[in-house]
Amino acid sequence: MPDDVIFVSELPHTATGKLLKRDLRDEYKEHLIKSGE
Repeated sequence: MPDDVIFVSELPHTATGKLLKRDLRDEYKEHLIKSGE
């Protein structure tokens, strides 16, 4: 089971449709740090 679930309306992706995991990590970094405390 995941510790957290975040619902978003859109996910960042490249021109070929691949998910930009780096951008997701950067955008939600603070949320992950707060939930890890």
